[in-house]
Amino acid sequence: MRRLVLSALAVGALAAGSAACTPLGLWLYDDPRISVNELTVALDQSAEPFGVTLRFENPNDFDVTIAKVEAELRFDGRSVSRATHEQPSTLPDGGDAHVRVQMQTSESVRQELSARLASGTHSYVVQGRATIDTPIGQRRVSFQSRGAGSFQKRG
Repeated sequence: MRRLVLSALAVGALAAGSAACTPLGLWLYDDPRISVNELTVALDQSAEPFGVTLRFENPNDFDVTIAKVEAELRFDGRSVSRATHEQPSTLPDGGDAHVRVQMQTSESVRQELSARLASGTHSYVVQGRATIDTPIGQRRVSFQSRGAGSFQKRG
């Protein structure tokens, strides 16, 4: 009987030790949700023809840091711009934050898009990846948002 009790205690201690070594992130961390909050298009002589504002929502009960955002913008299936935003910002626990990514393009693409987007409705895709610093290490979170709109000049 004494041997059975010691064995049960040894198994219990081993299980507790294993649980203590398990990374907490497996069941306590959820990746932030990322969505496009705003897309601006200014194809005149603006220094930054495209702006994408991303909304990050943190479902966790601890702060995380948005360390880097890499984004690509596509119109009607064609890639028109890529950009990297590397200004860290805090994403508060249970809260949200907005990150604005300014995007450039070549003059030839700007002229082509200006003519093409002058009428009709056009599809767009904003996709990329965010690097998130968490208490359990770095995470790379992919995002993609699709939509369609009319991008004519207003005035």
